[in-house]
Amino acid sequence: AFLDDRPRAQSLYIGQMRHIFREAMLEYNTDDEIVIKNDPFLRYKAPKQVLKKGVRALSLEQLMKVVNYQPKKNTLAELAHDCFILSFCLMGMNSVDMYECRMPHGGYLRYNRAKTKDRRSDGAYIEVAVHPFLDGLFKKYASSGGRAFNFSERYKTSVDFNRALNIGLKEIGKEVGIDGLQFYQARHTFATLSRNLMKFSKSDVDEALNHVGTMELADIYIKKDFAIINENNRKLIEEVFKDYL
Repeated sequence: AFLDDRPRAQSLYIGQMRHIFREAMLEYNTDDEIVIKNDPFLRYKAPKQVLKKGVRALSLEQLMKVVNYQPKKNTLAELAHDCFILSFCLMGMNSVDMYECRMPHGGYLRYNRAKTKDRRSDGAYIEVAVHPFLDGLFKKYASSGGRAFNFSERYKTSVDFNRALNIGLKEIGKEVGIDGLQFYQARHTFATLSRNLMKFSKSDVDEALNHVGTMELADIYIKKDFAIINENNRKLIEEVFKDYL
């Protein structure tokens, strides 16, 4: 929905097909025998995604409209409302990580980001401090097993869970006047308000989002410490939700 007239899937799926095709070429072609002779992707280029930067983020005013919305009990809107707040306050946590993460230890959620853990040498590991503001939501959605939340007990897969969140957010969006409200906007809003409202550095925001930063040499020398981004997150929460604390 946020691409220049090109569905995101068109780019992603073609890219995956190209990768699988070339892996097959490496597997079956040898110096002595070429089994797969032609590579169609040498001529065909997958369309690039043209993302409009920042359009997914809510303004502070819009965020508070979502936060202040009073959903009916035991509805998808209630679930979506609560999880949107959780995601924002847990440094933009994705729904799949929320679905899978284990119980906090020592006041921290420690997990490997599902989206990138298999592509990074550090396993996309992060530690997120749980602010006391979230205690009520953690109790409300407590799991009977070892996970932080009971979402895996309520939904068969993380895909089903994410779908439920977006159905609930669509309802909330209609009520508060935000068209096309989606769960992932909590992550974009966290990033945008961290930078534009709190003036945190872009590198700190990048680290909080658990992205691979651009300072590769510095990362070699600096021992990983999540204290800075968690202190920043505490300040953000206490600014945004100051009327609730």
